[in-house]
Amino acid sequence: MLLLCLLLWSPALRAQGGGRDAGRDTLHLTVVDSASGEPVAGAVVSVTGPGAEIARGATDAQGRARLPLAGAGSYTVEVRRIGFREARRPVVVRTARSDLVVALARVPS
Repeated sequence: MLLLCLLLWSPALRAQGGGRDAGRDTLHLTVVDSASGEPVAGAVVSVTGPGAEIARGATDAQGRARLPLAGAGSYTVEVRRIGFREARRPVVVRTARSDLVVALARVPS
């Protein structure tokens, strides 16, 4: 019974990420407020490659997002959040996991 549960549970866990990126190249992004260093939750993140959007997501409560990439190469990361200036960063990916921190500046009131 235990073996059956493990066999059924493992593929579902891998399909959800399960702490691993299942062989895909991944961008691990953290978005912070440039003035305070606090995480920015709910920021919309998009990753574009040559001529096309590759992935889109949003940051969690800790300002983190994990987005799949199409492999090694050059990408542009755009981050938007109401109350902050948009940020655009070029990223060159060479490994299966790339980490990026983006600091957003608040829009003056």
